[in-house]
Amino acid sequence: MDFLKPDFSLQYFEHSAVATYIINPEHLVIFWNRALEELTGHLAQEMIGTSNHWQAFYPHQRPCLSDLVLQGRLEDLPKYFTKFRRAELTREAVQAEGWFPEVGGKKRYLKFEAAPVYNPEGHLLAAIQTFHDLTHDQLRHEELDQIVNDLQQTLSTSSSLKGFLPICSSCSCIRDKDGKWIPAPDYLRKHLGLDFSHGICRGCAQKIYPELYKKINEG
Repeated sequence: MDFLKPDFSLQYFEHSAVATYIINPEHLVIFWNRALEELTGHLAQEMIGTSNHWQAFYPHQRPCLSDLVLQGRLEDLPKYFTKFRRAELTREAVQAEGWFPEVGGKKRYLKFEAAPVYNPEGHLLAAIQTFHDLTHDQLRHEELDQIVNDLQQTLSTSSSLKGFLPICSSCSCIRDKDGKWIPAPDYLRKHLGLDFSHGICRGCAQKIYPELYKKINEG
């Protein structure tokens, strides 16, 4: 497959922790690194020399971000992505993000970026696309949004608490009338008479106790 490879080194990308693939102007995969193999479950040997990179992310054939960048079809971005923007630092690069129902056997929230690659003479050699798995962060963000929404709903129907309630966007502590930041469960227990049971979600268990989480899920 040497004829598919552009004239630039790929060694850095092979050992990078950032999941990366590269396609040539014919939309054939010329590079698929180890991090992307781990993320998607698709091996480089399956992908290189084909135009099947979409299979790792979508159930039906459709353009990936790299395909649109390679063709300069940025006007078509709204057809395929709901959250996208121009990259701030990289020339002609585009970023997008969103939920994927199944990548590597899991539902994932991915942030990805694609950019064209030129040689010194300005000829288009390829398009490179990188991926970051932000699933844990996005789940936490959505859980926090749900907490805030539930709290606002409770306050709207409560006779004991009215008005705005200052809540920390990071840890969810609530500021009382004396300016003290109190954990949300303690605040709600005091003012609404609510009580709480405690557990640990899968995302936090995996983050805090990775070895134990791995043993339990493999057992």
